[in-house]
Amino acid sequence: MIINGQGKFMIVLSAVFLALNMFFIGLRVYTKTVVSKTFSMNDVGMMTVVLTYASLMALLILGVKNGIGGHITAASLTNIGESLKYIWFLEVIYVLLTSIMKASIATTLLQWAQKRVHIVLLWTAIVLDALICSIFVFYLIFQCQPVSYAWTFINPASKGHCAPFTGQLYMGYALCIVTISLDMLFLFVPFFMLEGRGVSQRIKLYIYGLFGLGVLASIANFIRLAALVKLKASSDALFDAAPVFEWSVVEVSIGICVAGILELGPLMRKYNVKGFESYSTFAKLEDDKKPIIIKLQTIER
Repeated sequence: MIINGQGKFMIVLSAVFLALNMFFIGLRVYTKTVVSKTFSMNDVGMMTVVLTYASLMALLILGVKNGIGGHITAASLTNIGESLKYIWFLEVIYVLLTSIMKASIATTLLQWAQKRVHIVLLWTAIVLDALICSIFVFYLIFQCQPVSYAWTFINPASKGHCAPFTGQLYMGYALCIVTISLDMLFLFVPFFMLEGRGVSQRIKLYIYGLFGLGVLASIANFIRLAALVKLKASSDALFDAAPVFEWSVVEVSIGICVAGILELGPLMRKYNVKGFESYSTFAKLEDDKKPIIIKLQTIER
């Protein structure tokens, strides 16, 4: 089947963000293994996220070749069934990617946390996100019996049944609310965590700016949810599926890039980037004021 213009745009968009994700996570892995030597399972998780994103892009290409992004009237019954299958798998992968990526960011923040309230908030966020994502994936898998009926229902010869779409829609709302709540938590918690720590203003702006990107991810999430609602009620599912995947790519990729850049403090310190002199690693926020106090005490003596 000929790939249409909208399908080409989805592939190009996914490829550009895949390159960005690989670049920033690659820098993160280099920083954690060579510079700070603090490579951990959290980094393994982010490498897994990038590989999973690559598999998502592969599925998207297959879906586009079978008609996603084009009009349903131009596709055969076989193409439509294959496209619906790829849409189903893409939805599952998107939810898993989002969960792992949010957990990684929360884990990085936990390394900085000193106050019990911040630690409890971040652990609650991780557990809540994992719970809602697990429920959502479980529902997607068992919404139809057999599972394959989710994409073979258009074939009159297929037999099975699916639960009403209302349940999936409500869970989509719940997932959206949790995701946006986590974005807001990641945006504001650093303000309180860095207060009184003596961290340079440049570092604070760097961190606040990074988590400010969470606002863009939340906007993408809202648009994605609206596109998903439109898709479920659409009479031209292949065409209306395109915006869902485009905004899914944008939302997930912003989070992956943030998770990568967030761990680059030691690398910036190594190359003498102004304002990063006080950092040994991002896992340990050193106090700029302490050396000054020590010198003053020495002079007084």
